[in-house]
Amino acid sequence: MPSATHTAEDAGLDAVAHGTSDNPFAFLGRHATTEQGRAAVVVRTMQPAASHVELIRMSDRHTISMTRRHAHGLFEATVPLDGAEAHDFDYRLRVTEPGGYTR
Repeated sequence: MPSATHTAEDAGLDAVAHGTSDNPFAFLGRHATTEQGRAAVVVRTMQPAASHVELIRMSDRHTISMTRRHAHGLFEATVPLDGAEAHDFDYRLRVTEPGGYTR
């Protein structure tokens, strides 16, 4: 059975999660990307104490559950842009910690 390919981006995200990255903001925050050949934005955040993180798209208040990408609390969500530009994508985060505390 073939193993999964570990990309340079994966290595960079691992370094961010482990606190060894010399440029964490190259990976954290909002970044243009593509998904299935369409323009999209990926948003990443480090929330080590979080049990769950949601991204709230401010244009329509749509809530998107973020995926825990790393055990140390790196979360991410990829959202299609539908004609918008990545730098115009406005969002907020809803962070839930164990015990239900939300900030």
